[in-house]
Amino acid sequence: MQKREVNKTASFRTSAEYQKNIVSELTDIGPVVPDLITKWEKNPEAKPTNHQEKQALNVLNRLKLVAKELKGSSGYKLCR
Repeated sequence: MQKREVNKTASFRTSAEYQKNIVSELTDIGPVVPDLITKWEKNPEAKPTNHQEKQALNVLNRLKLVAKELKGSSGYKLCR
């Protein structure tokens, strides 16, 4: 139930300065993300090993997860 609610209410945000470039960067890193997910499932502390993985991690770090409707989250508390 909790995972379902997270999937329904969560969204990603980024700062205004990155909005113009984020779409092209997400398109570039798209093929690398499944490999990173597999790598992190095996070892949560795994580090990126090549340029594409480093670029993907950089883009993902600039995205922020916002869950303002998820009860108990910091976004929910700020909205209340």
